[in-house]
Amino acid sequence: MSGVPEHRTAKAERIDIGGENGPSIDPLPYSRPSAIPPATGSAFQVVGDMNESVVRNTPSLLRIGLTGVCPSCGEGKLFSRFLTIAKACRHCDQSFEFADSGDGPAVFIIMFVGFIVVAGILTMEVLYQPPYWVHGAVWLPVTAALCLLLLRPFKAVLVALQYRNRAAEAKFDNNDLD
Repeated sequence: MSGVPEHRTAKAERIDIGGENGPSIDPLPYSRPSAIPPATGSAFQVVGDMNESVVRNTPSLLRIGLTGVCPSCGEGKLFSRFLTIAKACRHCDQSFEFADSGDGPAVFIIMFVGFIVVAGILTMEVLYQPPYWVHGAVWLPVTAALCLLLLRPFKAVLVALQYRNRAAEAKFDNNDLD
């Protein structure tokens, strides 16, 4: 052969298990062109299962975080108020009922802002040794401003990640608990 391993050159064929409506297995899923997303510079979303080749462009996570646009179409608004997620997108009618970022944005912001503020406090203390009231007068407003400025973008990114990854609350069947 030409130096290419045999398993890479094998022809992909569909193996049906369980009759006409049963599950099927693709022995070489990487050889199907429909499973490979287009190599554009933008984010993509596969609509339906991976066997379909319907792919549409979605806005980047950075754009969603900075502008608060709909994670589906990139046109409508994600927020109806400062931190309140809208019921649905006014442009594409995508429902945002799935969106529940919980305490995720706050946890990331605590760690990020905490690192910045503590580094600033220590630097200020070592260089200038100001009284404690100066630390309070400088760093309390900086901390509050950073938290308020970052909360909405972090929440938008986490909601967009939930949308892209189809994250949902776990559901258990009562019959499975027996």
